[in-house]
Amino acid sequence: MRLMKRALVFWLAAMLMAGAMSAAVVLMSPPPDAAVGQIVSVIAETWAIYALLAVPAGLCHWGALLVVGRALRSSPLPTSSSTSVLSAVLFDAIIYAVPARLFSNGVALLFLFCAVPFLLSVVVFALVGVLPSRSYGGAA
Repeated sequence: MRLMKRALVFWLAAMLMAGAMSAAVVLMSPPPDAAVGQIVSVIAETWAIYALLAVPAGLCHWGALLVVGRALRSSPLPTSSSTSVLSAVLFDAIIYAVPARLFSNGVALLFLFCAVPFLLSVVVFALVGVLPSRSYGGAA
């Protein structure tokens, strides 16, 4: 259940980031002579598309959690949800950096929305697992 919660955190973070990025892109270059309703609908449509495409990415993030969790039985899996948020932010940044012509190829889409989040999640978990953990709580 804990791993599924983190996949949900990944999806929510990816949705929020996609909404912010689509609003920024549309507001930086709005369509000429567009009414406010048209601008809002373009933002909502872009956000809905990326939120829907974040579902397989969230499932791949969950798969990465399972793989890394089983591979690192001796050391605990990073328990913070911040690793899921970091993976989601990196995923959205890569999605917006990819040229639009790749979205017409089905194999590229499958790779982009499944393999990339899986690999990003594994790399983030590995890096967080290597970093020293320090507790700053408590009295001095």
